[in-house]
Amino acid sequence: MRNPYGPYRLPQRCIHAPFTAMAAPFDMRLFLAGVALLALAGDGRADLRITSRPCFSQREMRDAVASNRVVAPALAVGAARRAVPGADMLKALLCSDGEVYLYVISVLQKDGRVVHVVVDGPSGKVAAVQ
Repeated sequence: MRNPYGPYRLPQRCIHAPFTAMAAPFDMRLFLAGVALLALAGDGRADLRITSRPCFSQREMRDAVASNRVVAPALAVGAARRAVPGADMLKALLCSDGEVYLYVISVLQKDGRVVHVVVDGPSGKVAAVQ
């Protein structure tokens, strides 16, 4: 006997009626495929780095500041605040490749976008806003 409500629908008086408001299994498969594609795209985007240089731990950052190789993180954050006014600071990293030191400071803008401010470590000047 053929189901008059369609291949994936149950009659509304059925005990499982609250669950019939969800999409049919075929539609759910499309939804899950879309989520999987977004997850793959998200992974690819996460691999895009602002800098390919290795970043320092907190202890290594303090040592670099103590040896006067870079400005204090507070000065770099201040430069980032001036470059992106009104944004909330999320994270500050010090990265290096030999003798090149960069602060990579992540900020959250009022519109919800995350922006990365790259500050030259020795001078404390903003190098880029991405």
